[in-house]
Amino acid sequence: MCLSAFPGGGELVESNHHVAVDGHEALLYSIVRNGKWAHVTYGSLVDVPTQLPSHHIFVGSMAQWEKIRDELPQYEGHVG
Repeated sequence: MCLSAFPGGGELVESNHHVAVDGHEALLYSIVRNGKWAHVTYGSLVDVPTQLPSHHIFVGSMAQWEKIRDELPQYEGHVG
């Protein structure tokens, strides 16, 4: 996977299968399914993603102030 961090953004920190920027709570990506998939935080992308979200998962554990403002399906956990 090719990854570039912005200048002054800190060091990349790997923990288990998650990668974040040191000193920040923002997750950049997670490697899952035995290394076959990567979950990438959309807010960390520079380019427009080729696959847009199709649903929301873990909606039962959202912060009370957080609102979903679209009509995508919502699930309490993983789908399928």
